[in-house]
Amino acid sequence: DALALDLERCPGTTGSRARLAFRRGRNDEARALLLKLLARTPDDVDVLEELAELEIAEGKYDAAIAWRKKILALRPFGARTLLATADVQAQSGDPAAARASVTQALEKIPQSSALRTIAEGLGLPDDLQKLRVDGLPLVAAYRAGKFDYEGAGEVLILDRSAIRVYEDGSQRQIVHTIAELRTKEAIDRYGEIVPPNGARVLTLHTIKADGSVFEPESIPGKDGLSLRGLQIGDVVEYEWLFEREPLGLLPGYLDLTTFRFQSADTPFHVSELHIAHPASIPLKVDRRAGAPATVEARLGDLVLKSWKVERSPRLGVEPQMRHVLEEVPSVRVYTDVDPAKWLQSLALRMYTGQRGNPELRTLAKNLTKGADTPRAKLEALWSWVVEEVEEAGDMTTAATVTLSARKGSRLVLLRALLREVGVKSELWLARDKFGLDPLPGGSPMLEAYDVPILAVHLADKQAPLMVLTGSKVMPTGYLMPALSQTRAMRVQLEESDPAPGPVQLPAAAPELADRRSYTLDLELGRDGAGTLRGAIELQGMEAAAWRDVLRTLDEDRIKEGFERAELGAILLGASADLVDLDIEHKKDLHKPLRLVFTANIRGVFVDQGGELLMRANAVPMNMGLNYASLPERKTGWVMPYAPVLEASVTVKLAGARFTAPPADATIEGPFGAYRRTVATGPAGELTIKTRSSLVIGSYPAARYPELVDHARKVKAAEDQIVRAR
Repeated sequence: DALALDLERCPGTTGSRARLAFRRGRNDEARALLLKLLARTPDDVDVLEELAELEIAEGKYDAAIAWRKKILALRPFGARTLLATADVQAQSGDPAAARASVTQALEKIPQSSALRTIAEGLGLPDDLQKLRVDGLPLVAAYRAGKFDYEGAGEVLILDRSAIRVYEDGSQRQIVHTIAELRTKEAIDRYGEIVPPNGARVLTLHTIKADGSVFEPESIPGKDGLSLRGLQIGDVVEYEWLFEREPLGLLPGYLDLTTFRFQSADTPFHVSELHIAHPASIPLKVDRRAGAPATVEARLGDLVLKSWKVERSPRLGVEPQMRHVLEEVPSVRVYTDVDPAKWLQSLALRMYTGQRGNPELRTLAKNLTKGADTPRAKLEALWSWVVEEVEEAGDMTTAATVTLSARKGSRLVLLRALLREVGVKSELWLARDKFGLDPLPGGSPMLEAYDVPILAVHLADKQAPLMVLTGSKVMPTGYLMPALSQTRAMRVQLEESDPAPGPVQLPAAAPELADRRSYTLDLELGRDGAGTLRGAIELQGMEAAAWRDVLRTLDEDRIKEGFERAELGAILLGASADLVDLDIEHKKDLHKPLRLVFTANIRGVFVDQGGELLMRANAVPMNMGLNYASLPERKTGWVMPYAPVLEASVTVKLAGARFTAPPADATIEGPFGAYRRTVATGPAGELTIKTRSSLVIGSYPAARYPELVDHARKVKAAEDQIVRAR
């Protein structure tokens, strides 16, 4: 009582006093205080809920229902209130009203599994149950068949997904998996199972060889459920239930699933997908890599689409595999989407994050003092953003929030800073050109446009400069090979921006292209020992990789790192000791990084009966070997990166002369080019110049022999011997 009197003298404590009164059983006092609050704020949902709870405590169910209906008038899609109303109606002995409330609720939120459970208790059937199957007979039939699947660590006896789609686009999905465990590693994987976020567990148990079923245990301190006593030959079965709300910002658009009927490392005994949907929803299907045809049937008032594959072997894993959907049978089920509307929905989520504030405006002005061109302003702002802000979150994070926390979307913050100093930029979303391509007439695969880029306008009537913010060592304007000349989507964030839609990125700038160039001068005696002076010039990703190392490696370890990474790759088989190293343009990202060095070297020549032998390739130039290591391929592959390699090697040999220099070589084909020229100078002097390039891209397995042939020809040229006496 004393506490209540003290609270009465404090402003804003009416709600606390009402709750104290309710806890002490003084319902009339609590009701009066709550009604006083409601008179001030008639749409206070929390007060309405407390009044309903008070009426329930007194057994006044009709009054509680009345309060809950007022809440529903304010929040018609409030799942908790809908459930609570039906619960009160059932408690009051009016199951018909409860069924009517649940039916009404299901019309508003049909994907709610909690509502479906209550509905079943009230005699309303759940049509998703028609899409479930009993796993025990399937396991018994599989075991009776004694199927082999040699070498597999586990077999998915059943890989099944069933989706119920509702008129509003919401969905419920059951993922049903039955796995036979054949190795200790499989037992370890399934020994403790953590259900996915948001999933409801319908089934989870072990099926022993004799057909007995063991349920899991929940162990305190562990997130998952433990399946004790697993043995080789046991079967684990689980069913997860997921629910998904409709897309509020893009009504009518559905991207239900991309379902694969094959795996790289696990065989599927039965793999099937079932989708039940209203006929009013026009689902489309993209089939890839020999996926089964759609089988259509009726399920009551619904259309049932099904796909099924039996005895699907594991594909296997090969190096540098291209996108898995190019290789395994799959179906994607979706509805049409207008890319412009998709871009507008994205822009809506980002719109409020574009605002500035005094702190942001002041920072932009201070950072660009003395910068008299748009390019200078860009460089100053970009440098600060990548150095001072940690990349985290997504593009919906407001620029002001990112600035305050020094953590968030660098790109959004950079755009806001540029706007404050009068530099125009646009947001483009690019796709990896080596990734999966859309099928003709199929889904536009908008989710593949996942690389945000700022297109910065530095001068009128000039193409914008492409700017990325993910790296501190990539210069503005650099485009990695996967983005050069790829497709992109422009997002319209302001009315002054051009309309949203498709755009194309430019080609990578030649001055920033990925390149590694060697200039080596060797002065040797007949014993193969002498001095190596050289310079390695790096551009693009090659330079960025070294600049990243230079930022993190201790100064006194840089020479050691150079010896391992660079010097050790020159004149394989020889031994070199670094004498001096000078690194030029460490911080000037727009200039090539130059590693200028001197080393003492020995073991360059092999002496065979007075004849001196040396390999023709001072540095490895056969990039194709990295991708041609297999005798044959079953799957396609990707070559996403291959810098241009150049080398000019001059050898001056004291006390001997070159008797058989290597021949000039020119190798050209669809997978690249290799050129070598050889020039002899005065006695004992030889210069070999080499240039090698590889055509990057995504290729089908049928073209693998061409790559192997190219790599073999380059290897033959590289393996030639330089002879001297």
